[in-house]
Amino acid sequence: YEQALAEGRIQRFHPYPDYAEHVRHLVDFDVLRRSALRVLVDPMYGSGRGYLRRLLAEAGVEVDEIHGEMNPGFGGLHPEPIGRHLSSLLEAVGSGIWDLGLATDGDADRIGAVAPSGRFVDPHCIFALTLRYLVEQRGWRGAVVKTVSTTQMINRLAERYGLPLYETPVGFNYISDLMLQERVLIGGEESGGISILGHIPEGDGVLMGLLLTEIVAASGGSLDELVDDLMADVGPCVCKRRDVKVPPNRPYNKQEMV
Repeated sequence: YEQALAEGRIQRFHPYPDYAEHVRHLVDFDVLRRSALRVLVDPMYGSGRGYLRRLLAEAGVEVDEIHGEMNPGFGGLHPEPIGRHLSSLLEAVGSGIWDLGLATDGDADRIGAVAPSGRFVDPHCIFALTLRYLVEQRGWRGAVVKTVSTTQMINRLAERYGLPLYETPVGFNYISDLMLQERVLIGGEESGGISILGHIPEGDGVLMGLLLTEIVAASGGSLDELVDDLMADVGPCVCKRRDVKVPPNRPYNKQEMV
């Protein structure tokens, strides 16, 4: 590495300035600036550390960060932003000090959130809240893309708004293909990878964290209230995930596993 660097075959750069400039065209920083939200960010020791905290701080939002140090072993955490791996964030936000908790995974392409009551808000709800906000508050139009494992709330909203809906196999690469071919308003999957019109065809947890903060700020209420209203509007829909580990050398029948 050092030799390649000295020979000029490796060029080091910091992506933050260009990234920050780009997302300012997708997120209304004036809405963030006018809010009085207190936000706690958990990048789970991943590559997104510092990004949400810095962008929110630059918008005047009161923000702090946990698990934001460089740690190649992720501090013993499983860097996936789902409820069972976010105990510190759930406890901190549920204590009443913070209005919103945001978490990104190891490579920061996925998003999870915590409401002030201390409940985990999964990507299904974040996807649906974002779709509703982009259409009803911004007036955006375009196709909607979701993986087969993603909530039916997306189907119901797309039908309401008269938007074309595409359902793909699991994997953001299928969503990316459609984003490159058509005008896609929003695309997302159950695991928390979501992207919107005007952005790259790849999930972005940092962007979605900023957008969710804007959605909460613009509502004048709480994330709890937004989720309750969403469920009353196009729900209820509930997701429960269970992971099953299979020893690598053990033969198994897929149908029996299911």
